[in-house]
Amino acid sequence: MSNVIYDAQPSYGGLSPVFIILLLVYAALIIYYIYGWIKKADIGFKIFFAIAILILTLVISSSIYTHIESKSSVYGKYKSGDYSIVEGEIYNYNIPADPGRHSDVFYVGDCEFIVPGFTTIWGYPLRQKDGGILKDGMRVKIYYVKYKFDNVMMRLEVLDEIEPQSTINTTQ
Repeated sequence: MSNVIYDAQPSYGGLSPVFIILLLVYAALIIYYIYGWIKKADIGFKIFFAIAILILTLVISSSIYTHIESKSSVYGKYKSGDYSIVEGEIYNYNIPADPGRHSDVFYVGDCEFIVPGFTTIWGYPLRQKDGGILKDGMRVKIYYVKYKFDNVMMRLEVLDEIEPQSTINTTQ
């Protein structure tokens, strides 16, 4: 018997608040830049805002590209069945003692897994100190996708070993 504690979903709830704020700042810069052209602002104003708009264009387009690429390379592979599975006991579960290190790390078989401790688009995020239940000796089955340098946990099942139960007959 297994207990699924994490299964990746196609969407993580829409646009992040930071991205929305970035888009609003971008729109405000463009409006202000157009206003400067209409009012015939000096060349310094035009150059400054053109550079700011260009930089934000680069940031926004790279964010969109990264999201699309990771969705294709991680979630797309998982949904198409292009993933690996490892089953066994968790060992060497390392909880960071160093305040500068934020991720928990553990092994199952010969695979290393990192629990980041923050919400990610995909991948199990809960460290022990954040309410995660993973620990040494726990039997798990992990469906994962290799992405860049990580094994991204797309589905995580805790395997319960069912012990035989004796039946007690209380009828007499």
